[in-house]
Amino acid sequence: MKKFGIGKHELKKHNRSRILSLIRFNPLPRVEIAEIMGLTKAAVTVITSEMLEEGIITETLEYQTKGKCRKLLSITPHYKYALGAIINENSISLGLSDLSLTPLADCSMEINENTPARTIMSFITAKCSEMIGNFSQNILGIGIGVAPLMRGRLGIFLKDGVLDFSGFCEKISSETGITAICGTSAGLTASAAGDKDIAKAFLHLGKQINLAVVNRDGKVNDFDCYTNLVEKQIVDPNGRIIDGYPRGCVRAELTVSAVMQSLAEIYSAEKTPFLYEITDGDIAKVNFDRVYDAFRRGETAVVTFVSKLLTKFGVLINNIACSYYVQEIILGNICLTNEQFSLIKRIISKIVGHDVAARIILNPHEKSLFLGGCEFIISKVLAD
Repeated sequence: MKKFGIGKHELKKHNRSRILSLIRFNPLPRVEIAEIMGLTKAAVTVITSEMLEEGIITETLEYQTKGKCRKLLSITPHYKYALGAIINENSISLGLSDLSLTPLADCSMEINENTPARTIMSFITAKCSEMIGNFSQNILGIGIGVAPLMRGRLGIFLKDGVLDFSGFCEKISSETGITAICGTSAGLTASAAGDKDIAKAFLHLGKQINLAVVNRDGKVNDFDCYTNLVEKQIVDPNGRIIDGYPRGCVRAELTVSAVMQSLAEIYSAEKTPFLYEITDGDIAKVNFDRVYDAFRRGETAVVTFVSKLLTKFGVLINNIACSYYVQEIILGNICLTNEQFSLIKRIISKIVGHDVAARIILNPHEKSLFLGGCEFIISKVLAD
């Protein structure tokens, strides 16, 4: 009879990984770690004792009032180093960090649908070699997140319902001489972003919209390889029709191409004179900042367009908050000023309520996406 459940080794790996995640930024005493993880203090002591002996974590004393003190556990930042890369449809973010996810080196490259796989591979392997330098004996490996739109180009396909990264990882490993582990870009980015001790969702916006949900224990949900299924969620029952998708779905209403298609219907010297003028009558020059300027100016057609767009986006946010019981919804692949973000949240709040709107945050690692890959390789390798 087939047995189900998690083995002792896997449970140990999971607990080690979670402890490292908990103390990466905030040193904690064993008793608090035990409370957060639902373990006994004795169990935490056994796990952390091994990591103390290995040098992965350190113990320090924190003196409190009346001469009392407590022992805090923290990660040893320079015990090892990690490389990370995120390959999205329009860019590659690659860098090196210590175990506390402090960036030590980074680089990026813009790509498009015509960028060959060989060019992508060459960039990653060449830059990894440069960054490794004198750290060669202390590199854990490289964690790589790949966006769904990039999988086919890199030879990554589903095998028996599971993404098979083996061929791609082997190529990277053979050319760099280090361990390579891969996952989905949304899943890796979600794990590294936001609060570490809550359930959270990461929403990648762009040509394709992807969703990854991370449980409170740091585990990415099992549908991680199908992160683009969020595009089938309906946000406007009376919306557009697109082949293979429900009417008014996310793909038809909120992707970059869908938004630009809607904007093209109103973009003209008559309907949007201010927006038309500041973009020289060229819709290719329209971007979020220009639309925001026209919205703030009160251009009627633009105000209506933005209001409808954010209503649909608010429906999606509400669906995610209610379906996955997440406390944070992190937006990625979007650059907003504080003023722009505050305005968006105020409008969405009118649609979904303050409680749900308050959960929306911007990705804190937007300018250093590679940290998602670093976090991934750290959690995988040091857990063993």
